[in-house]
Amino acid sequence: LTKPESKKHILASGINGYLSIMVDPHTYISPTDYFRQVSSNNERSKYFLGLSFEKKMEKIFIRKVFKNSDADLAGLKNNDEVVSINGKKVEDLNLSDVSALLKDKNQQTFPFVVKRGDSTFVKKLNRSYRVLSQVQSEVINNGNKIGYIQLSKFAYNICENVRQEIEKMKPSTLNGLVLDLRDNPGGLLT
Repeated sequence: LTKPESKKHILASGINGYLSIMVDPHTYISPTDYFRQVSSNNERSKYFLGLSFEKKMEKIFIRKVFKNSDADLAGLKNNDEVVSINGKKVEDLNLSDVSALLKDKNQQTFPFVVKRGDSTFVKKLNRSYRVLSQVQSEVINNGNKIGYIQLSKFAYNICENVRQEIEKMKPSTLNGLVLDLRDNPGGLLT
């Protein structure tokens, strides 16, 4: 743990632990590069591939695959362990390095080697250059019609987008509505 980024990571983890328990569970610090990446664009880019990562026990996992994204179409799943991207092993990389592998806007295909359970296989993620909505919705009909809306970022005109999704679900026919803000990094205050 002599790398400067490792020391920073340990210090940040300690501070975040303190903040989440003693101050506010919704307040945390993040690496500068990550903050710039998240806050620089309030609109989703056509280069967004539809997945986020997390590091657990020194391994990189897919934390979330966004519905109808390029990652979803490639067959990547939440909790897949990423072994390599474009032939580059990710075991010694931090999360910003992994994200950097996907930043080449001219590259269209990204071969992922992933582990799922006891199986290891290759999934080819093809960039489609389309912009995904910040709002995903569906009606869950398990005998008790519940509307489900996932809001992945507070972007421009997001309130109007949520209103349209609620109207599509025919709210008078619903028994409830869930607004999912998990993994939402924030965005525009207005």
